[in-house]
Amino acid sequence: MPYETIQSFWMKNTYLSLDMVFIAKNGEVVSILRNVPPLTLNPRKSTGPAKFILELGAGSAEKLGVIEGSRVVLVEDGGGFLQGYF
Repeated sequence: MPYETIQSFWMKNTYLSLDMVFIAKNGEVVSILRNVPPLTLNPRKSTGPAKFILELGAGSAEKLGVIEGSRVVLVEDGGGFLQGYF
């Protein structure tokens, strides 16, 4: 995303349950949607403005100890991709 805004996603063509971690441009986790069911058209929204969204397998955010307010260090890999570290 080029800027921070409320983000919204559906799971229409996603076959696995996911955790969605919404991250602000400063690396702060602004909201987490946990165990989002697959193959649904219901929009799932962040609770605050976010620039990045990290999709994890369902239950992974809890296993990693990720909570709202956690910090993510984002590092560009030189190929146009970001790597994130909690």
